[in-house]
Amino acid sequence: YILFIDVPQKIRWERTVSWGEKSDDAMSFEKFQETEQTMETEKYVPEMKERADFVINNDQDLEHLLQAVDRVMAEIMKK
Repeated sequence: YILFIDVPQKIRWERTVSWGEKSDDAMSFEKFQETEQTMETEKYVPEMKERADFVINNDQDLEHLLQAVDRVMAEIMKK
């Protein structure tokens, strides 16, 4: 099974900035968008999402994510 965890770009940027782990974490959202467009790792993300058996939208807190993963795992275990 393929499980795709989707996070809206704006939330990815906000989380990156809040972590403050790297010197470039303070970049603007516009710069973040430009950077992602040129990253090789982002190139196939839409295709991977289309191929996924399950998609979880990770736009809330960790508890929400864990509950969503548990639901997917329960569904997989039924198969």
